[in-house]
Amino acid sequence: MELNLSHQTDYVFKSANPILGFSADEKDAVWIPYEPGTANRFLMFDRNTNSFAVVLRCAPGSGIDRHYHTGSVAGYCLQGSWKYRESDWIARPGTFVYERPGEAHTLQILGSETMVSFFHVMGPHITLDADGREIGYVDAFRLLDYCRRYYKENGLDPSYLDKITR
Repeated sequence: MELNLSHQTDYVFKSANPILGFSADEKDAVWIPYEPGTANRFLMFDRNTNSFAVVLRCAPGSGIDRHYHTGSVAGYCLQGSWKYRESDWIARPGTFVYERPGEAHTLQILGSETMVSFFHVMGPHITLDADGREIGYVDAFRLLDYCRRYYKENGLDPSYLDKITR
């Protein structure tokens, strides 16, 4: 069976963005500290969808506090191993992870190797306390502001952030 890749102009999405895509080179993207033992290398901020793409690096024994996302998250483990405290599966290099909106989870790093994973996060990240109460909120807009402050405080050229922001 052959896939038909032709299209008619009246079938193309009316909201298609005429701005071309971009590439993000590793040498231009710095690691930005986040929670203790963790750092983010941001690859994209989309203000239209309040989403972002990030490579997350976590030291052994660290993790991300209990939280949920209001939108879906797709992830891919590149190095190390990790799990959600609330689940029995383990992500290892080559593991694809999909998170449905609203599922609370606590990311734990396993073993003695640094974890590196890619995530595409759609919508806000809501941090929870032990009783399930909301205690924190972060989204693409706040993260972009945080990155801009970090770049400024550390004398870095912010043009990379402009390049990866839509």
